[in-house]
Amino acid sequence: MKFTTTLSTLLFTLAATALPTPNNPYGVFLVAFNYNSTNGYESLSSGYFPTGEAVCDDPFHDCLRNSCVYAPQADPPFPKRCDRLGFTYDFNPENNDITLEFTLPGKNMTVWAEGTVEWESTRWDGVKQGEATAQVFKAIA
Repeated sequence: MKFTTTLSTLLFTLAATALPTPNNPYGVFLVAFNYNSTNGYESLSSGYFPTGEAVCDDPFHDCLRNSCVYAPQADPPFPKRCDRLGFTYDFNPENNDITLEFTLPGKNMTVWAEGTVEWESTRWDGVKQGEATAQVFKAIA
């Protein structure tokens, strides 16, 4: 019997039952996040790592790296934008939760991940700097 499966089918099946553990078999997005509660400024840098470790084994795979910025205090205000089409995020400053949504390029598949930002420092201008490990918890193909 020959058994084949596509990546999207496999991710969908596995992510449907994903548990938020450090060794999530569905991968994680490692996130660096900056936030200024005074003016609402946000910036995000992230990458997808299938093993949970910040290593890309394939030199042609960029780990779906992404950067986003939101600057409502700018004149004119700068809307939330990311450098990859199909990528967006939501940040809740009340509990520091972050949710990522990404439609994989060239595929009819969307992946969701969530985590909590842990603040590491605050810059001189009031911008908090933190990191999160956003576990993939859902995928729809």
